[in-house]
Amino acid sequence: MGAPTRDSPVCEVRPNESASPKALAPFFFGLTGFAQRLFAVLASVFFLLVVWFHLGKTYNIPELIWYENGVFFQISSGFSITLAVGYLWLVTYVVDARCTSIPLEQEVASGKTQAIRSGWLIRWLVPESPYAADPHWSMLTWYLSVTWQPLIFLLAVPVLFDPLNRWPFAIGMALAFLVTRLAVTGLHRLQHHLSQPNQPFPRVAQGLVGDGRWLRALATTVFVGLLVAYAVLSLTVPNHSPPIASLCIMFAFLGGITGAVWFYFPRGGWLVLGAVFGWVVFCNSWPYKLRFPGLEYGKSDRVRLAAYEEPEVIVDENTPLGKQEKQRVIAMYRELAAKLQEGYLGSAVSVSPLNDNASYDSVYRSYRELLEKIRHQEEFWLEAGWVNALRQARGAGSEKPRMAVVAISGGANRSALWAALVLHRLEEELRGPAPAGTAESLFPRHIRVICGASGGMVGASHFVATLDAKGHSNGFDPASIVADHLSPICNHLVFREIPFLFLPVQSYTHDRGQALEDALAETTPNLDLTFAGLCKGEVEGWRPSLIFSPMLVEDGRRLLVSNLQLPYLTASKGRFLIDHGAPPAGISGTGSPGGSVGKPHFYTGQRVLRQNDVEPHLYQDRYSQSAVELFRLFPRAQEHFKLKTAARMNASFPYISPAVDLPTVPGRRVVDAGYYDNFGVNVAAMWIFRHREWINNNTSGIVLIQIRDSASNSLRRHLVKPEEVTTPGLWERLGTGTQWLTGPPAGAASAWGAITSFRNDEQMQILNDLFNQPTKKVEAGRDFFTTVVFERPGEVGMNWYLSEDNKNEILHGFEEKYQVGDNLYWSPDKNPNPNPEALRLLKQWWKNGGA
Repeated sequence: MGAPTRDSPVCEVRPNESASPKALAPFFFGLTGFAQRLFAVLASVFFLLVVWFHLGKTYNIPELIWYENGVFFQISSGFSITLAVGYLWLVTYVVDARCTSIPLEQEVASGKTQAIRSGWLIRWLVPESPYAADPHWSMLTWYLSVTWQPLIFLLAVPVLFDPLNRWPFAIGMALAFLVTRLAVTGLHRLQHHLSQPNQPFPRVAQGLVGDGRWLRALATTVFVGLLVAYAVLSLTVPNHSPPIASLCIMFAFLGGITGAVWFYFPRGGWLVLGAVFGWVVFCNSWPYKLRFPGLEYGKSDRVRLAAYEEPEVIVDENTPLGKQEKQRVIAMYRELAAKLQEGYLGSAVSVSPLNDNASYDSVYRSYRELLEKIRHQEEFWLEAGWVNALRQARGAGSEKPRMAVVAISGGANRSALWAALVLHRLEEELRGPAPAGTAESLFPRHIRVICGASGGMVGASHFVATLDAKGHSNGFDPASIVADHLSPICNHLVFREIPFLFLPVQSYTHDRGQALEDALAETTPNLDLTFAGLCKGEVEGWRPSLIFSPMLVEDGRRLLVSNLQLPYLTASKGRFLIDHGAPPAGISGTGSPGGSVGKPHFYTGQRVLRQNDVEPHLYQDRYSQSAVELFRLFPRAQEHFKLKTAARMNASFPYISPAVDLPTVPGRRVVDAGYYDNFGVNVAAMWIFRHREWINNNTSGIVLIQIRDSASNSLRRHLVKPEEVTTPGLWERLGTGTQWLTGPPAGAASAWGAITSFRNDEQMQILNDLFNQPTKKVEAGRDFFTTVVFERPGEVGMNWYLSEDNKNEILHGFEEKYQVGDNLYWSPDKNPNPNPEALRLLKQWWKNGGA
């Protein structure tokens, strides 16, 4: 950084510029000038919007500043924000004085510094040196008086709105003022010492004394201090330091670098910053830079996705493409057969060998029969293992059991806590014939599948991983699973990932996603279990099976992660009048000589059924392949892939957790399951549908339990929202005037949630029609299939951090009335809570089925 110099000015004064400073000049000054102030303006505006207008309340961002759970964290917020904003405006001043604030330099040069008024706080924080007069001091104090001082006042005012809870923030600001005053006083004394004759460091003295050179030294010293602190923290990466402090260090550090670029390259700053951006792009151009633990990323371990395409119905075996497709299907058959022969759901599966010389029709049929055998094996286990084990545990003869499938919505820590609370409450209320006076419960045995998105599956993972054969016989406290998972994420982002953005390395470990994994396992050590470690409980029937379904960025497909083999959930098939087409990606060669021009005779898609075809469903063509299975692509990973990694993978919310590559060719990045379905109903409904006949014949009923992170039943069931204004006022009319601009993004935002919600409800209707509509086999009025929804009441921000008030609000989610002091959250008369009645109705349905 450098100080203003009048000897060789960079910019010239424009004729229309006034010779007196303007209060808004430091904030806006042309395109280039605004770019030079960008970090300071963005940081200031961001913090003001958070403390005044609760910016990011939906994501609990204000809690990061007020941090009502910890005095130290809130003090650090006030301290770091005050110093970071002050340093950013100091850097901006240095650049301004050199390039864009020539009127201020003219004031100094002409000796009119008396006309420049400074605020009292700045005059106390940055007093003029008693040892050496410097005309630039007045210019700096005025500059900070119209930037830093009003911003600090505005940031401090919200403390008065809740002084009993926010006083630590003011203490932090006061400490920042004290540190600033001590630093300036120390600088004055250093100036005085170096200005003495015969001092031993003349070059240092020349750089610090006279004509504003001290300013360059001050900015550089602070930057070096930031650099040292950043380097030390990057080596240690503290997990639980305040996230706002980490973000302020990042803001200040990047602001210092940007300021140095504009100071030393005032005309070529854009080019330098562009070159830096290009370097970052280059450093991150290697695939697989971020990696999932438990998966192998060596070149020989990377899986070619083309090898796992669904096979074509018909191919011409006399063509190179046809022969290649046949060998591919044979390889898939043998790989899957080998895994089944090793054992699936507690027993080995008998598989017939496949002859290399068999016709493609025979190979294709054998492969499809093998896929059907997987589903039949799962149903055989459900009958021989799950039902019998449940009957023995209940001591209930030959009664058919109730079955439960759970679908959970996402929402970071709030949905994790809500999901764990609902499952635990159901475990207590639907205990079954467990011994009185114990914590044993048979309800977890009735749950066969749990699926969902994001944080909801984190809560489900905690619940499932801590089960034993008697439920949670040692007790289970849902509140214990929620901790500050945000601080490790922020600290690894700032001190681990940002440095690696600038390093040309092919990979590195311990990114912010892995920091989240470690934080989850710190709360519940059982999340360190591998999927192989979960198998025993699933086979014995007392541990529900988890199905994680994160989405792949490149093609929008889901990645199914489960101990269950789920090929029947990966593709949609049926009769399809489809023309000849091009071969799948990754298949090369030429078509048959007699094919149509430009269309290789690779497959026909629609097979003409013969009269002796007894299983035409085996020859259904695929409409689409909507998912892939993780342990089908990487069968060896099941022994090493941990539950915490799957939970993080499923909760990779944008920017909070990184989108990480799978070791596939081509690469595929994994993001939050909520992109595809934030409620988990889609996978749950498909699983029920695929097993519909077995469920109908072997259970006394099935309930789909929906655990939702927010209220949505009313919104889906009624055309007009209660809060919608039918008679528009001035504000609504102004909003109408901008609809030409806001329409497309507002429509996209509405579609994201509405499409999945309405699609899921349509799937509910299909299941209801299948199980409950009277037919020759189904009696009228049967209540065999039903669904129940437990919605988290109240308003809690979505984040990996929850305050104590947030936790208590969620933990009271089954009470009819919740009030703290004068604050009434809900009651039968105000915002009635539907959960108590939903629980009562579920218990009634459950009891009617003999469970």
